[in-house]
Amino acid sequence: MSDANDQAVQKIVAARCGFSIPPFPSEVRTPHGQIVTLIQPSGEWVAELRIEDICIGAQVVPWGHRFTDDVYIEWVIRAFAIWRIQRAIRVRPLIMVLRAAALIPVRLDGDCGGDAIHEWTAMVDSEAATAAGPDLREGMIGLLEYGVAMGFPGFDARALRFARSSLRCAYSLVRVLRRPGDAPFTVSEVAAIDEAIRTSDALTSRERALLLVARDTGIRPIQMALLIWSDLRTDELGPYLDVPSVKGKVRSKRRRAVGNFRRRYLSNAAHSALEEYRCESESEANRLLYRAQITLRIVNINEVNRPIFPHARESLRTIELSGHESLAPYLLHSTGGEISLEIGHTTVQLAVADDRGGREARLKISATRMRRTKATSLVMQGCSAEEIAEAMDHKSTASLKSYFLYSKDVEDMVRSDGFSTAEIELAAERWRGRIIQRDAADASRRKGRPILDLGVCLQVEDCTYWPTVTCYSCSRFRPYAQADHATAKAHILDVKDAASGDITGPYARMLDGAIQGVSAVITACHEVMDKSDG
Repeated sequence: MSDANDQAVQKIVAARCGFSIPPFPSEVRTPHGQIVTLIQPSGEWVAELRIEDICIGAQVVPWGHRFTDDVYIEWVIRAFAIWRIQRAIRVRPLIMVLRAAALIPVRLDGDCGGDAIHEWTAMVDSEAATAAGPDLREGMIGLLEYGVAMGFPGFDARALRFARSSLRCAYSLVRVLRRPGDAPFTVSEVAAIDEAIRTSDALTSRERALLLVARDTGIRPIQMALLIWSDLRTDELGPYLDVPSVKGKVRSKRRRAVGNFRRRYLSNAAHSALEEYRCESESEANRLLYRAQITLRIVNINEVNRPIFPHARESLRTIELSGHESLAPYLLHSTGGEISLEIGHTTVQLAVADDRGGREARLKISATRMRRTKATSLVMQGCSAEEIAEAMDHKSTASLKSYFLYSKDVEDMVRSDGFSTAEIELAAERWRGRIIQRDAADASRRKGRPILDLGVCLQVEDCTYWPTVTCYSCSRFRPYAQADHATAKAHILDVKDAASGDITGPYARMLDGAIQGVSAVITACHEVMDKSDG
């Protein structure tokens, strides 16, 4: 099929379909606005397509060779590919289904009817159990849905129903969550990581900022790559980031569009780390932009974003982005993959001992584990699946079931009431700077609501959680240094003992989290009072 719009092929396909076939376009526009050339001036297909996914990178689609020996199926597959490139962000499912097209059985009489498509679906079923399963399944079902919707012969509802019901992926998040190197961090591990981040001289200011943002928000590396400095803001509740959503067919296309942001609050430590890194970040962005102006003759530099985490080097990707008006604003942004690698490399710098990995083992640090830890902590706090889906930027609650199934493992692994004194002291680091004086007429007290005589809450809207209990695991709580937190701890222990056997799951773990929190507050308050007495 060297000639992309071979008239003989069009006649064969038209005869098969029973309706006229339009010629293929020479170029198409992706959802991000990139113009992708499909056909060379000579009329032949280009060798490959380079499709840019903002803050993901360029995806290469082999395009110049035939995908199958059947003329009709070859035409349908290319028509589907062109249709999907114009509508879908994710390119990998298309790449996977194009590879699998070679498995379509061709009858001796040249007929690739419904039986052949059904047989192909059954063969792909076994392939979908591999690591590429989710992408292959998505691409396969997409092709079948397209064929059925367009009324192409051979693509019937029977094959589509079979694909939807039988194509399964061997990937299991529950099993992944149980693997030591991929599991959420335990509370003691989080405390050790926090201490290493605070004290390590081996971390750069960029790495420290990345780690603390990942810890506080649990956002994906691609979302960190999309952040720009104007997303960092402060309100009466404290510092926060406006984080763009990237999940779902609609939100993934919008990237930094108005209305596509979710507010994610930061700890004071994360905010300070970002501010310390700001000067270095802006300097690096200016250097990259200056180089781009010289080498690429970019004129509208004011339209180029100033990302919080700019990419660390000039690359071919910079040249590719500069050639497309809709992509040029993202000229300086890192990719999610680059940020994921940066966070992973801090395993060496932090050098946190891994008690589950044997002697001298280091705790594996990754953005994925930070994210899973955040999701698991929300389960432990008693949040609903809908609340967690919103916090973690999931399009539905279906993918969160594994965290609730995993809850028994979490309960066994993360027992807050069994913390050692050292772990409590590490946890107390989170409260330093948040302890306030009862009689202080500061901003915290004026804007907050009193929680009995224990402290104030900075949350503006009504809180649906358990006052005096869940406050001790909430970043918006400001405890009084002089309050009787020991009595509060005794009350929480009494509540837990009284409820033992009657409540399980998130509510039981919520009480455990409160016990750990109040213990840490007591330690931090002692330090504040000792300093004031001195």
